[in-house]
Amino acid sequence: MKKSKLTLGLVTGILAAGVLAGCDVTKSNDGYILDYTTSSGETLHYSANDLFDSYLSESSSISTIFDNIYKLVVRNYFKVEPAGKDKYDDIVKSAQNDRDGVYSKAEENSKTNKTKYDDELETLLESYGCEDVDELLEHFIYERELKEFNEQFYKNNLDHLRDSKTTDTTGDKYEGYLEKKVPHHVRHILIKVDESSGTNYWNSNIGQGDAQDLADLGAALAEGEQTFGQIASEHGNDDTKETFGELGIMDKDTNYIDEFKLGTYAFDQLYNGSTATLAENSNVNVPDELISDFKKVIGGETSIPTIPYEAFVKLGEYAKVTSDENNSPVNDGSSTFYPRNVIFNKYFNKHSFAVVTPNSLNSGTISTDGTAVTGEDEVGTYNADYAAMGGFREVQGITVGNGTHNEILTTNTGKPILVFRGGSSAYQGVHFLVIERDGLVETADGVTLSQYYTTKYPGQEGYPVDGNKNPLKTYVTFLPQNTKEYKNRAEKVEECY
Repeated sequence: MKKSKLTLGLVTGILAAGVLAGCDVTKSNDGYILDYTTSSGETLHYSANDLFDSYLSESSSISTIFDNIYKLVVRNYFKVEPAGKDKYDDIVKSAQNDRDGVYSKAEENSKTNKTKYDDELETLLESYGCEDVDELLEHFIYERELKEFNEQFYKNNLDHLRDSKTTDTTGDKYEGYLEKKVPHHVRHILIKVDESSGTNYWNSNIGQGDAQDLADLGAALAEGEQTFGQIASEHGNDDTKETFGELGIMDKDTNYIDEFKLGTYAFDQLYNGSTATLAENSNVNVPDELISDFKKVIGGETSIPTIPYEAFVKLGEYAKVTSDENNSPVNDGSSTFYPRNVIFNKYFNKHSFAVVTPNSLNSGTISTDGTAVTGEDEVGTYNADYAAMGGFREVQGITVGNGTHNEILTTNTGKPILVFRGGSSAYQGVHFLVIERDGLVETADGVTLSQYYTTKYPGQEGYPVDGNKNPLKTYVTFLPQNTKEYKNRAEKVEECY
């Protein structure tokens, strides 16, 4: 779990309350974690809950005295609090085993180095910063206490860490995970391409197999007969095909390629009418300069980028074509001008996101003198036959083109499929991304964000249920699996907080 904040942050509120060097901080004898006396002579008492509340509402850099206070908090927790006292004997036994391990290491080193045992033990004591074996035991006891303290804190405060919101009315200054990181549950299908560079925006070269893979995937999605997961398992080119395209939880800190994160959040803010207002008032905001750059890339201020479905069809038709009707090599054999590469560069080789429309290609009309092409664009012309395919649906909040026809390619559950061109040093490809749960939408299908990102699993106390006590569909149970896998997914959620 991410405990870095807790390590030095639990009792920041004490400093905020006026604790400075020279104040008298002592162990409490009255059931509190600690007492301290201010320079004015006032004695203040702190319970475990007081300190937890301080941790959740404040954060700052920490001084040496703060470290000492924190250590005192931890040590006294296991002497005062029932949950700590219950664990203390086990902690001491484990610490004794740790100490005995040092004894064994000293003995082993003495035999290996042909030196005195006492000298080797002294060397090991120095490595732990301890003067004698009693201090060494205390060192290991504190290490064990600290670990258990952190575990108990997170176990008891996970809901707060997930759900807390910054509000002026309550004075709560702690932003919970959902508000601060805006997590999205995402899935994808990756079609890898032979192109080795992600910077060849106009002259990328893909192989015959790449073109056919893209065409086959487009057809499977457009037919709409299978689930997104089934299609991912059959057509995906990376390990996620084994888990039906599952990528997991993507938040603002997830180490995904820029096209994924920027594109997903830009889609929410710029083109998804169901989330745009929510995005404007949340931490998801994409900086103005990035929005400006993004709009320049897509070539418009308001139109959502699109790929005509017929581009997939033509990729399949021309995947193998490298010569013209006279059987002469295309453009003297330059692969950049192979039909599959022309189509790929025009419609797919853009590092913004796009949606797929049921449109035919519009190649335009060449003037009689051959000097100009009119009517050529990348939007294409609405095709009723394509629109009738099962994979095309209108999606609430999303407007395409002039708004006359708003069908786009979706999953069989009606979620929009976003297409990204992107990659890393390890691969280049085209991603077909689905947002299974948008972190901006508080409630979807009767399940709140807090419920969706539960850290419990079915059968465990606290797992979200409906009014009839039936388990809700959450991130944990998104993929039908066994209890062990549900537990693993619950733990992955917990690691996010």
